[in-house]
Order: sequence, then structure tokens, then C-alpha cells
Amino acid sequence: MTELLELDPFSSHWTRLSMALPIGGVRECFKTETACVSRMRKVRWPEGVKCPGCGSASIGRIKTRKNYQCCVCRRQFSVTTDTICHRTHLGLMTWFIGAETMIAAHAKGRAQDLLTSERLSGKLGVTYKVAYQLRKKLRADLLQQGGGLLGHCICVGPSAI
Repeated sequence: MTELLELDPFSSHWTRLSMALPIGGVRECFKTETACVSRMRKVRWPEGVKCPGCGSASIGRIKTRKNYQCCVCRRQFSVTTDTICHRTHLGLMTWFIGAETMIAAHAKGRAQDLLTSERLSGKLGVTYKVAYQLRKKLRADLLQQGGGLLGHCICVGPSAI
């Protein structure tokens, strides 16, 4: 009976996320950085862009900086403002691929398949230090109910969460 107990209490969570990943993978589903930004915008603001400061829907676009500006409180913000991706120099494609890699590794559930910072560093082409921070932030986000913001962004498959 004890062999039926799961070693990882979150294994069903990771499996659910894994089953909702795009069939061809994140690189196939989101081919450009613009596609990633568009997807995050749709997930984050399904009824349209709103100011993270005051919640107003009266928003202007700053095209030269790819930012928005609230017409009420004048706050400037981007699609990554107040998310785990905010103030990093990594593109959303890197975050999406990192999240996909982490979900796939944890869904397998075996210790040798777990994602190390060194392995993530090699896969994404970033330094070990960046991979370590990225892995830590991704894990915290993806363990949230429903997979967090990045989980919702990349899980677009047939059994999407």
C-alpha cells in the first residue's frame, strides 16, 4: 500500500500542466517574441488592457517604447509589469521555454529528470546565475493554483487548464 503513495504531492499538478502544453511545443506555438507578448496580454487582461496601478481601462500606447500609459494616473507600464518577468532582461520566449522545460521535467517525476540550473542554463543559453534565479521564480509561479501566469500563457493544448 505504501508504494502507491506519491513521492511528490504536486505530481498531479505537474501532469495536468504537462498535458495542456502545446502539441508542437512552445517554440512551434509561439514563433516570435511578439506572439509571446500577445499571448501574455490576452491572458493577463482578457477584457482589454488595464492599468496595474489604478485599474483604469483608459490606456494610451507608447509605440516607441512598446509600453502603455494610463490616461488617469499617468503610470507607464508594459505587459510584464508586476509579474515575475518584470525588470529582467530576458525575452518572454525565454520565460515560456523555461516554463515548458520545468513542467516537462517535473511531470516525469523521477529524480534524474528533475531540472537543474545547469541543465536549464544550457537549454536557454543563459548563465548559471540567471538560470538559477529563473528556475526559482518559475517554480514559485508554476506551483500556484492553475499554474500561475506563465502556466496559463503556455498551456494552450487540448486539455488546457
